[in-house]
Amino acid sequence: MTLMGDVNTFINGDYTTVEKAYLHIEDRGMLFGDGIYEFARCYVDGIPFQMEEHLQRLKNSAKAIDLELPYTGPEIKDIVGELLEKCGAKQAGIYIQATRGLNMPRTHHFPRVVKPSFFIIVRELEPEPPEFMVDGVKAILLPDQRWTRCDIKSLNLLPNILAKEKAVREGAYEAIFYRDFGVTEGSSSSVFAVFDGRIYTTPAGEWILPGVTSHTVVQLASRAGYSVHFEFIPREKLYKADELFITSSRLDIVPVSTLYDTPIGSGKPGPLTRALKEAFQAFARGQA
Repeated sequence: MTLMGDVNTFINGDYTTVEKAYLHIEDRGMLFGDGIYEFARCYVDGIPFQMEEHLQRLKNSAKAIDLELPYTGPEIKDIVGELLEKCGAKQAGIYIQATRGLNMPRTHHFPRVVKPSFFIIVRELEPEPPEFMVDGVKAILLPDQRWTRCDIKSLNLLPNILAKEKAVREGAYEAIFYRDFGVTEGSSSSVFAVFDGRIYTTPAGEWILPGVTSHTVVQLASRAGYSVHFEFIPREKLYKADELFITSSRLDIVPVSTLYDTPIGSGKPGPLTRALKEAFQAFARGQA
């Protein structure tokens, strides 16, 4: 019998435990990475933060790959609410995934009759390591070898995974991607640099995922009177930044204090990054 606290997964219409949930081996998500995903979180009291924005990005990704989601936005919100109530998670991570579904026999083109697969997993998140805001984190720079539709939050993350693993092996937290025209984003984050009190980040387009958190950071920075510029930053210029930070839905704002072994600015989290971190946390808890 499943205990109340064990139920943290919804898959294709059923509430269950993550251990009992499964997809068929010939699901197109498994065979081709033919699917999309989204991640949101709760800061306090099991209340999803910016769920509307995350669901809109999920919808945009689905449209971009011609995938019809099996549930509407309100239905997904109801499912998430039910899962949060069943598992009792308060500061939770919410993972949502949809694939094109079962494909027998295996074909590269879309099956003519297919039912999409859909699941959500809710788990309690571990708190951010306190040393992140004390010392900052280390990052490395890598060529961006991903495809040119990074605006789609697809399941095809192998280049990101390889970059993240290389970063970990070099004692770093993140790998920041660059192309000939400049920095794009991190392997699992958006990138911001500060020069002379002005904030710079990558312009929207197919080279980056439109970050829900990064969008909020831009809004908060503008409200606080900071000027925000959307430009491709040459990778060599990153070393000369006064401050450098990354953003993601999982950890909101994380200061980058070193690139490889080169200190950024003072080599510690800078005042602008700290101010934005405080503003974001206050905003997130206020929204909840």
